[in-house]
This record gives sequence, structure tokens and C-alpha cells, in this order.
Amino acid sequence: MIAPDLSKLKQMSEIELIKAYDQHAANTQIGTGFLLDEIRYREAERLNRQVVHLTRVITILTVVMTIATIINVVVFLNDSPTVPGFLE
Repeated sequence: MIAPDLSKLKQMSEIELIKAYDQHAANTQIGTGFLLDEIRYREAERLNRQVVHLTRVITILTVVMTIATIINVVVFLNDSPTVPGFLE
């Protein structure tokens, strides 16, 4: 197979790419680099999912801490002798 132009390659859908790969893979010998690339790709995908999950957890914890800080400031100002009757 002659490699397609980059513009044609970018226009191909994922299904078309998979079909083209499967057609040519039967007649191709692979080296260990191919397998290492697949291992690295899967590891990167796994790490990416973990980072996205941790980002969501940190976002939730940030919102909780912000709310707790606001409540703490309101309680402090209400009990503070320097600001009498803050919430009255």
C-alpha cells in the first residue's frame, strides 16, 4: 500500500482507518516497536482517565472548601465583638 496523502488521511473516518489497517495488517510483519507503541498508547489513555478523574475530585473539593470558608467568615463576623449585630 502506498501511503495516502495527509489531507486524504485526515478526511478518513475512524472506521475507514480501521478497515484499511485490517486489510494491510494481514500481509505485514511487525516489530517490537509497534507493540511498544500500543503499550504506551494504552498506558497514556489510562493515565489520562486518572488525571481527568482527579481533576473532577479536586474541583468538587475546591467548591466544598470555598463554601466552608464563606460559612466560617459569616460565623466569625456574627460572633465578632468588632462587628456587632452583623446578621441581626
